[in-house]
Amino acid sequence: MNKLSMLFFLILTTLLYSAGGWKTLTNTSEVRDFIIADSTLWAATNGGLLKLDTGDLDYMVFTNTEGLAQIDVSAVAYDKRGYIWVALPNGLLQIYHIADQKWSSYNEFENRLTVKSIFCYDDFVLIASETGIAELRLDDRGRWERTWKAEIGLVQAITIAYEAIWVAQTDGVRRIALDFPNKQIPSAWTHWSAPDGLPSNQVHAIYPYNDTIVAGTESGLAFFDGTAWGNVQLADKIIRRFCLWQGSLCLASSSGIYALIGESWQVIGNAGTRVTAVGANESNQLWAATDNDGFLYYDGSNGGWKPFTANGPGANTFSDLLVDRDGHLWATSSKNPTGGVYFFNGSKWLNFRRADGLAHYDYRTIEEDSYGRIWAGSWGGGVTIFEKTDDDSIRFTNLYAMDGNLYGVDVNPNYVVITKIVQDEQGNLWFLNHSAANKQVVTVFDLDNSWEHWTTTEGIRSDKVISVAIDHFGRKWIGTDGNGLSVLDDNQTSYDKTDDDLEGFLDTSDGLESNTVTALVQDLDGTIWIGTTGGLNYWFASQVGARYNVINDNILSLFVDPRNNKWIGTVGGLSILDADNFSWTHYTTSNSALVSDVVTCFALNEKTGEMYIGTTNGLSRFETPFTKPADNLNSVIGYPNPYIIDQEGSRFYIDRLALNSSVRIFTADGFLVKTIPQSQVLGARVSWDGTNDQGAQVADGIYVYLVTTKEGESKAGKIALLRH
Repeated sequence: MNKLSMLFFLILTTLLYSAGGWKTLTNTSEVRDFIIADSTLWAATNGGLLKLDTGDLDYMVFTNTEGLAQIDVSAVAYDKRGYIWVALPNGLLQIYHIADQKWSSYNEFENRLTVKSIFCYDDFVLIASETGIAELRLDDRGRWERTWKAEIGLVQAITIAYEAIWVAQTDGVRRIALDFPNKQIPSAWTHWSAPDGLPSNQVHAIYPYNDTIVAGTESGLAFFDGTAWGNVQLADKIIRRFCLWQGSLCLASSSGIYALIGESWQVIGNAGTRVTAVGANESNQLWAATDNDGFLYYDGSNGGWKPFTANGPGANTFSDLLVDRDGHLWATSSKNPTGGVYFFNGSKWLNFRRADGLAHYDYRTIEEDSYGRIWAGSWGGGVTIFEKTDDDSIRFTNLYAMDGNLYGVDVNPNYVVITKIVQDEQGNLWFLNHSAANKQVVTVFDLDNSWEHWTTTEGIRSDKVISVAIDHFGRKWIGTDGNGLSVLDDNQTSYDKTDDDLEGFLDTSDGLESNTVTALVQDLDGTIWIGTTGGLNYWFASQVGARYNVINDNILSLFVDPRNNKWIGTVGGLSILDADNFSWTHYTTSNSALVSDVVTCFALNEKTGEMYIGTTNGLSRFETPFTKPADNLNSVIGYPNPYIIDQEGSRFYIDRLALNSSVRIFTADGFLVKTIPQSQVLGARVSWDGTNDQGAQVADGIYVYLVTTKEGESKAGKIALLRH
């Protein structure tokens, strides 16, 4: 490993292992559980822990970059000492101290139990799981320890009332006295089921109300009169959760939200059938959770429910990413039913889904054309085009099969599958039309509305085309699902097929690790990198080679950054191969803030160095130094000016550097204080922290930066440095 590669390795390792350079962006619309403490709502969601002020609707989302071990949260509870308890799907419990803003963990149940619910009471916490119930208490050293566990079967909800613990289960209701000494004995629990008056054995909720206990079941609710269950009501509804609202019993059901007003149940507005839970804040404002549309809150003055969803992508499953010419992010998702196309301007998401008029929910690929229009291809809905308008809004048009130039599958000619869209240097758009019934699986379209097609009978290896790359010679490398790859050399005359060459192909007999070619990319040296389900290959000078140090052999995505580093997304994490094609770094959810180990796509903002990493469980944004170098030094800028050092981390940036740049910083009278050699300039931008080459802070004053290149260019500028 040479010195430059070693420097890159050290810089990248430091950045990626540090949580400071990472940010996780998630969808939080699938609400698993929520509680309201005073006016603050805390929600367990598919995208983290949501904290929401129910008064002004200010919110924040805790993900793995804010202290969670993972983003999917299954249960949440609040104890009156100021702690928020959250359960993760793997059984890990995390505890957030609101005042200190610090996290701690309890790991006894990790990878052993699935926690269904948490109930905090006085100085102990009850944990419901698929095997029963457990109690945690603080020991003399201030650490949580389990004091007992009762294996009584799956527990869905817990309450404490009338000096007893009550649990809702899949086989009825159980109860035990708080002061009973041997709660771990299953037979010590009193058990009621359908023969005892419950309308169903499937009990979802349990709640104290008016000196009694009410159970919510799969077939309505029932009251406990002290000796038996009865008074069954709302028998045609699934009862999911109870709360107290304006002194009345309120519930979330399969038919909406109901409240017991006097002796009768009244529906509260039209909350719909997908509500999963209900709660009220200290001002008696009613909130309802949904299974995939976030929250609803009841505005009595206007007589209805209003939606609230934390701004984020439409789903956490990403299939493709693109940074457009304006530096904005576009993403596609295949998740049913909330998949589609998402747009992010750096602060706000706009989500386009089937419910908004898109042709389908399952979008797989996205590309920008020469006019700045965005083309998205779907699995079943063909093509949709997006255009930004003068008022900063976005309109879209479903093009479907594009007037018959794209084709559907055998069983349904309207079911058009587009797996990839890429643009060549001439501005032509290339479409992979997977499983086209007419076998025209590769199609090119120019912006003058001319079309050409290539079929499997002409030499494309399979109709199951799934990946494509265009090399520096204009050749199209086309990967298939199960039959290797084809190389189409159209001699860059797309609409003259007489000079085409489709003889090139590669498969396992040539050295490919698998015939399913999932990803293709060419690096800056001209090497074609081939990702397969069996490992990583490369092609150079008519030879196929293999690289065996990838973190996982099942490769999903490939990307080359401006420094010629190869980013390799797999089902088991992220690998980065240095430009020297020798040095590796590997990242997973265990050793970095990567949101998921299943890495499906990449996109780099070449102006800022922000790398977006799409996964099957969220989006990671990572700050890299790999900005694209400028062609020359004509537009070099330095900022901020004046450079005011008023806090730790304040930096002066020198941007828009060309390839092979180095930077020196001098005092006004020409004394050299700082050198940033070419080996440390990893992109188009460097920063200075106000120190000299010995690490000492320099004095206030005027400084001069001088940028030079290996080719002899130079550019200078001034820095006014002030310390506060």
